[in-house]
Order: sequence, then structure tokens, then C-alpha cells
Amino acid sequence: MRLAPLSIAALLTAMSITPFAQQQAPAPFRTGVDAVMIDVSVFTGNMAVAGLTAGDFVLTDNGIQQSVTTAGVESLPVDLTLVLDASGSMNNVIDRIQRDTRTIAKGLRPDDGLRLITFATLVSSAGLTRARDVGDLNLPETGGSTSFYNALLSALVVARRTGTADRRQLVVAMSDTDDSTSLLGPKDVQKAAAASDAVLHLFKVSSPTGSIPASGWQPYWMSSDPPALTVIAEQTGGQAYFDQVVTDIPAKVAQVLSAFRTSYVLRYTATGVKPEGWHEVVIRVNKPGKFVVRAKKGYFGAPGR
Repeated sequence: MRLAPLSIAALLTAMSITPFAQQQAPAPFRTGVDAVMIDVSVFTGNMAVAGLTAGDFVLTDNGIQQSVTTAGVESLPVDLTLVLDASGSMNNVIDRIQRDTRTIAKGLRPDDGLRLITFATLVSSAGLTRARDVGDLNLPETGGSTSFYNALLSALVVARRTGTADRRQLVVAMSDTDDSTSLLGPKDVQKAAAASDAVLHLFKVSSPTGSIPASGWQPYWMSSDPPALTVIAEQTGGQAYFDQVVTDIPAKVAQVLSAFRTSYVLRYTATGVKPEGWHEVVIRVNKPGKFVVRAKKGYFGAPGR
């Protein structure tokens, strides 16, 4: 896989975004004029809940209850986007990162996709490759500063469905330090997350001493503003993980991927709501028990449909 530089300006243009502060982006996970698709994960404790049907969900769009159907997602291919830190601070663990990335690639199904995005001062991408076609994964030499927010926005933009429900998008973002050179900030990334197809997971992993484990490496940690990272991840239906002692990164990614495959895609035709503007979506499970539902918080509707 060869990595090529990504232009932030080009990515913004691709999403039809003027400044992000003025964003009213179309909903890329909409499958038709009025059709909406939303990825939903359901948990009891730390266990993902399988076997639910459309009748087990109650979904409201801007306060109006909708009639939903579900997709059998277990068999759907997953496009996994890994966002990896290649800045100078990662120099002593880059070989481990490369080995772990190869292990992650081997754990994917043949029809799954893998996309690598690396970042230091600049952001680079290898593009999307089917897992069965993945060859050698050669990460760039480390060096430079940390443009995490630029890289994260890049991942959210490029991880897009092709207009159908035949593939699902998962992003796992990793680094070891604060952002130091991005042109964009957390509010910009949050708005990109609201318009993205992807479910995003952010990690902060450390050893018991708080340093990079000798047998592992650290996913992303913005120590100055963890609430912002939590909002960004939860906007997509994903999660931010803080202060965990983990040395086996492939196993952690496999755990996230397994839970993602056990989740659901809810489909509905928006009824009784105005098409334009932000649509707040609320989902709950209509069964006895304590369920935690993680899903996209909503979508941007396009006017004049």
C-alpha cells in the first residue's frame, strides 16, 4: 500500500463544505430521496446484544416516531479506516505499529476493505484496498509534528458509503500526543462527524506507568480536552476510550470490529418532518432490561427534496 498526501482543501470541496462553521452538509448515509440509514449498537453492560428485530426499536426523527426496518448486518462487508500517528514521537514504536497493522489486516474478512491514513505534519492515505488484496503495509518514516484533527477529518470524509447499504464504515484513530499543527479544531471535526457515514472509535491506551508500553503503542489522546473527543466519537455512534491498560492493539481492534459486526442498520423513510436542516434522531430498545444504545445523533436533511 502506497501512501499519498491528502489535501484538506480538496476534502472540504468533496464534501461541498464552505467553512465548517457554516456547514449544512447533505446526509451521506441517506439511500434515497427520503430514505435514512443509521448504524446502531446495543449493549447490556459490556456485551453487544444480537438478535433484535425492527419491532424491538423505537426511533424518532425530530420528535416524530418513524417506522423502521433492519438489515442483517453480520454478513455485510466492513471498510476499516485506520488513522495512525507517524509523527516524531512514534519513532521508537513504528516497527511495532507496522506489525500490528499487518495483524489487523489479516484479521479482516476477504471482502472487507482496509484504508490507512497516517499523519505527522502532513496527512497521507493509501486509499481503500480489499482485505484479500492487501500486500505489504509499508508505513512512512516517522518525523514531524502532529496534525491529528486534519487526519481525523480526512478519515471522516473519505469513509463514505457508495450510495447503497452494501458496505459499512468503521474508523479507528490512533496517536500518542496532543495535536500541534492542524488547521482545524474539534468543533470542525464534530461537524464532519455529524455528516459522515463512519462510526468512529478513539482510544487512549497506556501502560501501568503511563508511558508507551514496550509491547504496544498508544492510540490518540488529546489530554487538554477529552470531553471534545467524547462528543466527536459519540456523534457517530462510536466511543472514546480513556486510561485503559492495553498492550495488544490488534486484539482491541478485533473487539471493536466484532461489536460493530453485531450491531444493526436501521432504515426508515422520514415521515412527518421537514426535510431541511438538522434532524435529531433518538433510538431506544422497546424491551424489558437495561440497554445502552449507541447510534448517530442525527443527520443533515437536504432542502427541496
